[in-house]
Amino acid sequence: MDARSFRTRLQETIQVYAPLGWTSFGGPTAHIGIFHQLFIDKLHWLSEETFAQFFGIAQALPGPASTQMAFVIAMYRNGIPAAIVSFLLWSIPGFLMMTSLAIAMSFIPAHPPSWVLYLHNGLASVAIGLSALAGYRLTMKVVNDPVESMLCWATAMAAIVYQAQWWPPFLILFGACAAASVHGYKMWRQRRNYQHLNDDQERATMTTGGSGSNEPLMTATEKQPVSTTSNNGVQPTADYHASYFCTLKQGVAILVAMTVILIACFIIWETLPKNGQFLALQIFCAFFITGTIIFGGGPIVVPLLYNYVVTPGWMTDQEFTMGLAVISVMPGPNFNFSAYCGGLALHNWASRTTDSTAVQVFYIIIGALIAYVGIFLPGLAVKAGILPLWKHLQNYPIVNVVLKGVSAAAIGLVWSAVYILAKTAVITSNDVCANTGILGEPLYVAIALSTIAASTRFKLQPVLVILLGAGAAMLLYAIRQ
Repeated sequence: MDARSFRTRLQETIQVYAPLGWTSFGGPTAHIGIFHQLFIDKLHWLSEETFAQFFGIAQALPGPASTQMAFVIAMYRNGIPAAIVSFLLWSIPGFLMMTSLAIAMSFIPAHPPSWVLYLHNGLASVAIGLSALAGYRLTMKVVNDPVESMLCWATAMAAIVYQAQWWPPFLILFGACAAASVHGYKMWRQRRNYQHLNDDQERATMTTGGSGSNEPLMTATEKQPVSTTSNNGVQPTADYHASYFCTLKQGVAILVAMTVILIACFIIWETLPKNGQFLALQIFCAFFITGTIIFGGGPIVVPLLYNYVVTPGWMTDQEFTMGLAVISVMPGPNFNFSAYCGGLALHNWASRTTDSTAVQVFYIIIGALIAYVGIFLPGLAVKAGILPLWKHLQNYPIVNVVLKGVSAAAIGLVWSAVYILAKTAVITSNDVCANTGILGEPLYVAIALSTIAASTRFKLQPVLVILLGAGAAMLLYAIRQ
């Protein structure tokens, strides 16, 4: 049992998470690298195997993967109240910044200034370096056998060749099924060899007239003492930290509640008008649906949100483009983009009914809060509901085999994200769709490579690396001006 008091655990959570919401730039894949370096290499809060399992589960579930990782690590370490505090510390800074941007944009519409684009490109280059480093570290420490290696690289290549919203969860499912199939084949081969050995012994006994031993032959594996370690070498996690999860009944209740809310949101979205007196409810439904069905994190959520907030007329293309450019340079989760969209959506409706600036700002804040809760709630709730099942099933060897397959596939998705980010990271003009690869600008390549060197050779903290990358990009902007 954990002898630390609730106050001690809460203070530890605040101390560790308070800086992250202000300093974690670079998007979800860069966040995974930051978490790995902080919670494993520096703080030793959890093992490599547990981190890989949490990461695999996060990739297999809908919602923001990096936010789910921050949430579940805090829960695993210090309990559910601490996990809620960690989420607020992680997401509130970006929420405040994007809500402030929505307030500014409601009165001063403009295209992204040039310095914002340069800053975005510098931070994106750092994100590429941090993501590649995270992929390398996870691969070296988690992918331990030829089957996992094949799953990792097959998933990476498949995700690079083809991109679709349904593709990442399918690849995760493929990794789980492939790992289970290989494990089943190995067990079948073992049983068959065991049967052949016993048959040979029986024939030898009959030939010698029964002088042989009646004890059946055992394979070398069967002669070993029984262990809780799975056949692929994964040691299930079984320390006191897992007691901080919900109970199994609570987890099932959470999943049922989320399913009921999702069905209600679909019904409301399809039946009620998209504009009018029910707009606040429609905003919640739109973002709750998005947070429930989205896989792949921030990069995938953008086109889906476009259909939900621009197509109904809640925002203009110009407003959406400006928010997209700015969220790229904000710390914390990219899902904070929801606060910007929700705030402007409710403001644009309120501006038609009142001229009061204070009332319009109030509606922006309310809309931002509604969208913020709507998009984050499903992923975190589903994660909290699934963890009790993982806690009860993790000691079964087949479950650990499946999770290893999921983790290998998830790491493959990290490598594919590195490639896709490197290919489309640089914004070349005020049109944020005019993206190119970093190879078109040598400085951005240097920033990405320097990020890897600074993090490995010189052991710089991620926040310092991020600041150096941003400074290099702003220096390039100043020179070109």
